[in-house]
Amino acid sequence: MQTTIILASAFVLTLILLWLAWHRPNRRLLLARCLATVLAVASLVLMVLPPQRKISLNASDIILLTPGFSADSLNSLKKLLPPRPIILSYKDAASHYPALATVAALPYLYPSTQRIHLLGFGLDRAELAGLDSVELIPHLSAPPEGFTTVHWPNKLQLGEPLNITGQFYQKKEQETKIYLQSGSSVLDSLVLSAAGTNRFTLRYQPKQVGRSVFSLLRKDAAGKQLAGLVPVQVEPRKLYQVLLLSSSPNFEFKFLKNFLAGQQHGVAWRISISKAIYQTEYLNLPKKPLERLTPNLLRSFDLVITDPDMLQSLNSAERNALFLAVQNGLGLLLIPESLPLKATPALFKNFKFISHPNPSGNTVPLQVSWQNQSKTYPATALPFAISVQANQQKLVWTNKSTLAASQPYNWGKVGVTLIPQTFSWQLAGNTAQYSAFWSHLLGQLIKPEIQDFSWHLLHPLSAVVHQPVSLQLSDYTFSTGAALPEAEVKRVGTNPFELPLLQDQVLSHRFTGQFWPLESGWHQVNKLNGLPSYFYIYPDSVWQTVRQNKLIQLNQEYAQKHSAPLLAGKIRRQEVPISPVWFFCLFLLAAGFLWVEEKL
Repeated sequence: MQTTIILASAFVLTLILLWLAWHRPNRRLLLARCLATVLAVASLVLMVLPPQRKISLNASDIILLTPGFSADSLNSLKKLLPPRPIILSYKDAASHYPALATVAALPYLYPSTQRIHLLGFGLDRAELAGLDSVELIPHLSAPPEGFTTVHWPNKLQLGEPLNITGQFYQKKEQETKIYLQSGSSVLDSLVLSAAGTNRFTLRYQPKQVGRSVFSLLRKDAAGKQLAGLVPVQVEPRKLYQVLLLSSSPNFEFKFLKNFLAGQQHGVAWRISISKAIYQTEYLNLPKKPLERLTPNLLRSFDLVITDPDMLQSLNSAERNALFLAVQNGLGLLLIPESLPLKATPALFKNFKFISHPNPSGNTVPLQVSWQNQSKTYPATALPFAISVQANQQKLVWTNKSTLAASQPYNWGKVGVTLIPQTFSWQLAGNTAQYSAFWSHLLGQLIKPEIQDFSWHLLHPLSAVVHQPVSLQLSDYTFSTGAALPEAEVKRVGTNPFELPLLQDQVLSHRFTGQFWPLESGWHQVNKLNGLPSYFYIYPDSVWQTVRQNKLIQLNQEYAQKHSAPLLAGKIRRQEVPISPVWFFCLFLLAAGFLWVEEKL
């Protein structure tokens, strides 16, 4: 109806203008004027009612633009994908292309899609999960300048250092300073100058128990800016009970006994003097009989440190008691003074030792390191290395070999260290090195604390305000057929709300819940009638380059796992309106001619 009115009005207007032109006294260029009149009116109509034309479209390929995409990459890709692939914008990546509200809608909106060409930083895990039937071809942006990875422990015991490690990427050689701050106080800093990827480590030792949030800042030629926040929970130091069993008096066990006692741990030391005759010492512990290792005795300790000769001297009842205690969670560390062993204890039969290629004596000087250490330390080790097996974990290493390793046995762990004379560090005044080494070994082997349940934040650096955050509950008290556990989550200081939990189909004691935080800051989650667990929600403005780099890696790995042979693209014909710009130009030409002709 509307089209009819427009056409009728245009026809009447054309007749009127032609009648006026025909009855004009000046009849020069009459035919040209009549033709220009018709063209002017026709172009107005075509601007309002543009005609359609048929074009060929590539129905199989979609170009999906995500934040951070490069216009040059898009132009290059458009030339490689004729004719005219569909281009969509996701998360406001580009305002001049059709917007896609959700990735999950793609198969329904464009059912012929076979391939998605992804530009920008990419999609997150939840978004990629909806693309199983579609091949993803990444044309991702280069890693952004800034922090690309960053790691730190979210929980510390009082007295443990906070080590923040990671990588920082910059395109050109320039001086960039990184600060770790608490408020306006600088706790640690370093300068990076090389182009490319730079590794860094920042350290600070918290002074009090509680929850803290530190700031990580960068300063370069553009100025100083906040890069990220570092939330940490400092808990009271846990005290352990350690049993030292040595086949003879030696300095290693003596210094270790004094160190542990100085840290307020309970220590019992049994020294073999002769067959069935022992000397005992107790520090921070009540005296108890140590002549025989029994299940009740071993149940009161968290870790046993011994040597191979002492293990071999145990009778069968003591060996069985020790084996049972390890299975129930006890940690066991073996410190051999020489290799190869005369007889390998049963608990350590899976440890394989490789001889040093050119030993110059009973020990060799090395530079060693361990977890969360950016530098190496001098040490004297046995001329052997540990060949780490599939179920074993490296604890201390050099750049070529492993010098300490552990292996799980049910709930407990056994470990071996090939550095038998760490007391020399104490004698040389390297107390910090000695403390860090033994704190690390103890932390890896100590009896685990028995918990009824535990919470785990999946993908901590992706826990951003207004984005879905996943929490995982491991409920060790849950039994099949029981009611599902209930949980609450809240920002600290606000009212809680229910957190729905979904049970894992394989591990029945594991549950996952998801919520959308409205505020940044410390949050807590707890199983009803259980102690809360704390985690941090970041504002969107921090750790952006870390998340962008993680997205790039995640999408590249997804594309490799879901690659498929390229299929022939589906071409379909579609009618699209001709741009009204052409008709506007025609109107300007016709109207311009009429105006000029009137003036002549």
